[in-house]
Amino acid sequence: MDNRYTPFGYHVEDGAISIAETEAAIIRQIFSDYIGGKSLKEIAAELTVRKVEYLPQKWQWNKNRVVRVINDIRYLGKDVYAAIVDESTFRKAQDMKLARNTQTEYDRNTVISQSVTNLVCGKCGSHAMRVHDNRSKFGQKYVCTNKECGTEYRISADMMITMIADLIPKDILASSETDKPDIMMEIHQMEQEIARAIEYADRDTEQIRRMILECANKKYQAASSGRANLDKVKQNISREDFTVNRKVVMELVSQIKLISDEEIEITLINGQVLRKENPDGDNSTIE
Repeated sequence: MDNRYTPFGYHVEDGAISIAETEAAIIRQIFSDYIGGKSLKEIAAELTVRKVEYLPQKWQWNKNRVVRVINDIRYLGKDVYAAIVDESTFRKAQDMKLARNTQTEYDRNTVISQSVTNLVCGKCGSHAMRVHDNRSKFGQKYVCTNKECGTEYRISADMMITMIADLIPKDILASSETDKPDIMMEIHQMEQEIARAIEYADRDTEQIRRMILECANKKYQAASSGRANLDKVKQNISREDFTVNRKVVMELVSQIKLISDEEIEITLINGQVLRKENPDGDNSTIE
């Protein structure tokens, strides 16, 4: 399956991440056009007509893909990435987006809250809630519900979607397990209880039979529902026009841990944990 492991605008050269000049020119043009007044839809349509490839042989751009470029702070020169746009240009684009969001381009499909998936504070592990904040340039923030912690994460809806999308390579589900860790732990505990019950001299065979049937049923439910969910996600994620939105996050992500204003960690429905890309290029861990 076609995929890329560096953001649009970069490539790996001599073992290091460097700027892909042709793509970098496209990124600068996107910022320029957006600041100049063109809509996300207009920019996407022009890139599609020009057949600008974001993946090999894939050039069908849409609003979400364009806004991911505009929101990507790595283009400022973050971590291992060299700067493609300057901070003034980046901020102008964010201000423009904020102004338009109050008019016609606000998309509820980008709003991630506790009703979508489990949001937790990266500092204390408590729930985090999305709240409106008119003083924030984004008009929103995420706040830890633990009053003793109270950590605030200033992340816009579009930035949240971009962060999630950047952590989900299209082949990430191919080699992952299908069952959630908590379900597997429950099954393991049931098996241990059955083994202990069988060891007793005065064992209740009818009770053991019921326990075995209950355990078997739990295994079947875990396997069938896990495969069904992942098959559905894999089918959607392989589509050429696939984009991450609120519905996709509900289907695919069981938890989002907020690390900072610029970083999150997500747990997929199969228990796989995905973090920000490490220097060696590996952005996933299994816990």
